[in-house]
Amino acid sequence: YAAYLSGRPHNDMPIARETLTVVTGVDERTQKAYEQRAGIAATSNFCIGERLASDDAQAQAWAHRGQGAFKLTDKKGKQGTPGQTYLAWQMPNSYQTKQQKPCPRGKQRRVNRELKVLLYKTAAGNSSSPENHQRHYYPNGGDAARAYGRNHEPVYWQRGGKGLKVWHELR
Repeated sequence: YAAYLSGRPHNDMPIARETLTVVTGVDERTQKAYEQRAGIAATSNFCIGERLASDDAQAQAWAHRGQGAFKLTDKKGKQGTPGQTYLAWQMPNSYQTKQQKPCPRGKQRRVNRELKVLLYKTAAGNSSSPENHQRHYYPNGGDAARAYGRNHEPVYWQRGGKGLKVWHELR
């Protein structure tokens, strides 16, 4: 489980627990136990949407995120004018792992042979192959804008921070 998380190409990007269950076959409760035992740190991610209009705030929340949305008042003015209220919601977590030890040289040939068999038998041609996977999370706004132009689905770009990550939606 930890090896999968550390081996992801963009391991600081959010991934839902449901996706981890599908990929690894490990249910949510066991994932949390594995994370605690392996020293995997989960980082909460939140997305800040558009500014809320006072008269139809509830309608805006239901139109975008349903019950998971909440009002965020920007008291310090980090998003714009201080005191403005925005629509916000929690996104999937990001996971940081310890660096995994590389395979010993003596086992490398056997491990590579097994991985090659897995690649050709399980990932070739089905929806879990990397070619068919669409990214939704990007490290900056430029990459997100280029991706949005290609597939017209909501994409997210990150604005730094330690501990808590703030994302913005391009819809």
